[in-house]
Amino acid sequence: MEKNIKVKFLMLLLGGIVFCISYGGGQYDFFTMLLSSFSYLGTILILIGVLIYNVIDIIKDINNNYLYLCRLKDMQMYYKKLIIECIKSNLKILLIFFILIIAISIFGCFNNYTMPTNFYGFNFLIIVIYYALKLVILCVLFSILAIFIYIVFKYYGIAFYSLILVFCTLISQYQENFVISEIKHFSINFIDYLSYNQYATFLHDIITFILFISIIFVIISIFRFLGLKHRGDILE
Repeated sequence: MEKNIKVKFLMLLLGGIVFCISYGGGQYDFFTMLLSSFSYLGTILILIGVLIYNVIDIIKDINNNYLYLCRLKDMQMYYKKLIIECIKSNLKILLIFFILIIAISIFGCFNNYTMPTNFYGFNFLIIVIYYALKLVILCVLFSILAIFIYIVFKYYGIAFYSLILVFCTLISQYQENFVISEIKHFSINFIDYLSYNQYATFLHDIITFILFISIIFVIISIFRFLGLKHRGDILE
């Protein structure tokens, strides 16, 4: 996060401003604006772009620190350090993102702090926190996946990976009048798990999300295996 921090901050700020302008301001209460920001395509694309950009910065910084690399005994330790540093740094970015979104939602709601009715039978604030956690989990997993893709395929892999995420965001299957009531209807598109109000029950929401992140874990494991089998100079 420390490297190119101004650029990353401005990108996050741009995402927040785009969201605020798109919603027009004053049309929604604070809590609805806040929850909607977690699934708004423009902000999510910019956020993921910043996180992937940050992952590449961290990998390059570590690879250029020869004294640091000398203390790593094998590739397992190398990947462990990369993952830890990327998660720590990207969590800082996510914290900044949430602070900006909260500030922009306060500005955009025009003092409308009316709490919406209960959602899934829970207080609406709990749902906001739940979807914020879903966003954090997805961003962390995508960051870890970006590490292994970059190590194995370099910039070509990251470019293709980024295009896939952009494509998935643009083809969201969210339908306002469609309610998911069976597990077999779960989506394979990550952006759909940030779109609220489309599950029959809270349990369906949780189970389908767990199923989705389990698939992501499998994909990460595959790329980790490829990374460990990668017999090139990690400094390339």
